[in-house]
Amino acid sequence: MPRSNRDRFWDVICAFSNAIYALFVIGFILLSFTLLSLINYELLPRAGQIMTLANLVFVTILIVMAGSVLYRCRN
Repeated sequence: MPRSNRDRFWDVICAFSNAIYALFVIGFILLSFTLLSLINYELLPRAGQIMTLANLVFVTILIVMAGSVLYRCRN
């Protein structure tokens, strides 16, 4: 039975699982720095507050996406 395009896609994605794992770890490092910057959130200017919240959202998305790919590629 020939492999579907979906199976071939996941074969290619899973071949880069080490790089995705590195993104997962970097995401947690960035998340820790973002959470540390929330300590003095009120002292930041308004633009800094917006950038901190945006960073929190984007890092969370990165961690969830990398985690879901790693979960799908587990063996």
